[in-house]
Amino acid sequence: MPRIEEMGMSRSWFIVPAARQVPKAVAHEQTVTPEQALRGRSSEIPRLKPVESAHPVESTRPVESAHPLVPSPPEPLAARIERLTAAVEEVERRPPATHRTARAQRLLAEVESLVEEVRPKRQWRAFEPVAKPPAELADLRQRLEAVIAPPAPEAKLTAGRQDADGVTVEETVLDGRTRKVEIDGSFGVVVGDDNRQNNHFHYEVADRPVSLPEVLTATPALERALANLIEDPGNARAARTMKTLLEQQADTLLSGKSAITTTSEPKRARLTGVLGPGGEIVLTRPQGLVVGRGNVQNNHFHFRVEEPKALLARALAQNAGALKRIAETYGKPGTRGADRDLGAMLATLITAKPQVKQVIGSAPARRVRNATGVTLGARNIRTDTIHPRLRYTRRVAVRD
Repeated sequence: MPRIEEMGMSRSWFIVPAARQVPKAVAHEQTVTPEQALRGRSSEIPRLKPVESAHPVESTRPVESAHPLVPSPPEPLAARIERLTAAVEEVERRPPATHRTARAQRLLAEVESLVEEVRPKRQWRAFEPVAKPPAELADLRQRLEAVIAPPAPEAKLTAGRQDADGVTVEETVLDGRTRKVEIDGSFGVVVGDDNRQNNHFHYEVADRPVSLPEVLTATPALERALANLIEDPGNARAARTMKTLLEQQADTLLSGKSAITTTSEPKRARLTGVLGPGGEIVLTRPQGLVVGRGNVQNNHFHFRVEEPKALLARALAQNAGALKRIAETYGKPGTRGADRDLGAMLATLITAKPQVKQVIGSAPARRVRNATGVTLGARNIRTDTIHPRLRYTRRVAVRD
């Protein structure tokens, strides 16, 4: 039986466990006469002599502490890390739909506790290096944090630019630095996650004759630049001037219109990881807007070129070789064969099929204006298809 002892004046009590008695197989021999038994004189009874058994009893239990209240030796650090690593791998293999988050939180608490145990509480001498927790614990912490709070999906902003040459789609990956996205006056806008946007660009050119002199002499500045280039076809300054003036002429002549068709009703918006903390999305005058998740938007953009000479002006502004050939042809006496070949070459420039070009970049803040087809969110799918209606191949009149 354990006994209770009193300590000091404060009457603090504690339990002193009694020593465990390990039984031992012992055989005894004794000789008692009837007279001694009747007298009851125990002092005259001879002492008992222990006799060792021929088959001693041995315990099969492992050696333990003397009492259950005494703690067992601690688990080695390497064994604990190995056990935690196996548990983390098991959690990572679980599907997201299971209760793996709660399990990961418990394991993370155990990892944090182990880090505190191995971290030294104080540095006894200034020259002694401070021990750091093992790198395995930091790795386990990162893996568990990824299970508990997975990183936000990568959000993207795409915007289409439609012109006579085709469609240019700009794609921007948004990160935590992005605070504001402005979308102004755009056609066909989708904001949200897991959406699909199908854009169809229809091109049509009016059936009108094209005259090269009408393009090259549209303004007095163009006439002067052309004269300088004819005088010296290798004049780079005159070529740059003509390129700038032709681009301005094309922008003035080109016109387009857009028609929007949207399928599926907008659903509740769930913008996951679109912007950083405190970010905002500003939509101004959008035409054809869908906000939500899991939507499908079909857009049809119609682009009609009323003046085919605008296509010729744009093509010449982007083709320095064609400008040099024109200058060389105009610098010589006109021949029917040379003019016919030049006109056929220029006709191929204005009947070329428009193309879809992609420009991928990254910026902390974005502003989209007058775009054709805009998507903002994570895991969105965007398709762009061009439907040209260029059903003619005509020669361009080289001279009046």
